[in-house]
Amino acid sequence: MRLGIIGLPQSGKTTLFNALTRGTQPTGATGRIEVHTAVVDVPDPRVDRLTDMFKPKK
Repeated sequence: MRLGIIGLPQSGKTTLFNALTRGTQPTGATGRIEVHTAVVDVPDPRVDRLTDMFKPKK
């Protein structure tokens, strides 16, 4: 799944990004568009159960 965070300037997008990813991207007005990317594990017991049932190769 891919997710984007959009919003007005100074609305807390980077702060939210850092909270979700446990990141340390600097916050504040830089005057330019910066793209930050991260990979986050989202544990879901339903997926674990399906994995146990079907034994996928990946």
